[in-house]
Amino acid sequence: MTFKQLKYFQALSKNLNLRACAKELNITQAALSLAIFELEKSLNVKLFDRNAKFLTLNEKGKFFLKQISPLVLDFERIQKQMQDQTHYELKMKVSQNVGVYLLCGVLNDKEDHIKLDIMIANSKNIIKDVLENEIDLGIIEGICKDKDLKKIKICDDELIVVSKEKLDKEFFIDELQNHKWLSREKGSGVKEVFLNALPKNVKLNLIYELNSTAMIKELVK
Repeated sequence: MTFKQLKYFQALSKNLNLRACAKELNITQAALSLAIFELEKSLNVKLFDRNAKFLTLNEKGKFFLKQISPLVLDFERIQKQMQDQTHYELKMKVSQNVGVYLLCGVLNDKEDHIKLDIMIANSKNIIKDVLENEIDLGIIEGICKDKDLKKIKICDDELIVVSKEKLDKEFFIDELQNHKWLSREKGSGVKEVFLNALPKNVKLNLIYELNSTAMIKELVK
């Protein structure tokens, strides 16, 4: 079964005249007859009832036409998009803070010919999905050391430690290590950057690792 056979069948279902349909498709009557014959052979069923003068779409043919019509439309849409050099569809994943605080501010300015399929994930999983060609593009926080990926720096960011307690002076991190700490989950780019910045002798009293920045802020409150 080929796309061309489906198109020929669809056209003949509407016309029901081999000669007129072949002329409409700009092919020979023999080519159209062969295409329909091969289609019926591949399905092992007759789609038309035939007599000397007329073609009639039978019940099997009507059912088949109903099933393939939306598929043909999808194929035509895909074909048109592939031929349209100005149309782009990107599947991407972004880290949580990028998705919530950065990306939302620019989505309204996106060009109409670019379609984005966006999901939120942590940086570790985003890097994995890009490497395995599961997505086209990833935007992460933190450092990506993988040599197989092309990386572009978008901007600098500042990481701030927050507390419900009043902290009215500067502290060294070892002075705060015994406080109860909340952090993002393993695989988070934010967490990786933070932990890499800590002195080796500092061990935080980490009570929860959470995959939601909003939840962390609420728990601190």
